[in-house]
Amino acid sequence: MTPTTTSSNHEIMKYYLKPLENPPRWSDEIKKVIAWSLCWEGTITLTFRKGHIKPRISISNTDRSLLLEFQKLLDLGYVTVHHKTRRGVAWRTLWHWRVETWFEVLFLLSEIIDFLPAKKEQAQIVIDFINHRIERGSMNSVGVSIPIDEYERNLVERIRMLNRRGKN
Repeated sequence: MTPTTTSSNHEIMKYYLKPLENPPRWSDEIKKVIAWSLCWEGTITLTFRKGHIKPRISISNTDRSLLLEFQKLLDLGYVTVHHKTRRGVAWRTLWHWRVETWFEVLFLLSEIIDFLPAKKEQAQIVIDFINHRIERGSMNSVGVSIPIDEYERNLVERIRMLNRRGKN
């Protein structure tokens, strides 16, 4: 269950830092499917909001059933809806499959990085960020936020540049 807007900071941190107790086991063929799916339709990123950095893996599609099957195959993440309106015009309903808990993200990327035909650099940046945070002790004190350091700011900027749309 994902935290809501009424959740306390402690509940939110507890959710995102929860350990991965029973990691799924995937064959190399499934790892290839995951990797190629993320390369075609997915995002591997670090979000920076309200002074916090959060790793995120997601795939978006207008067909909810595809994402639910993907979630079932992986036994990770969750599917959520996004209603988009631009200039008063409602777009088609968009669905997102997401993995946002730190240890799930770390596990998933570590398992598939060798199978990624693209986005390997983004995956490595997210892995480096999570490992850096573990080394700094942020995973030991649930609910206690540590300040963002220069190394982490650089990782966020690098991933923004890699994920930027348009001309590079």
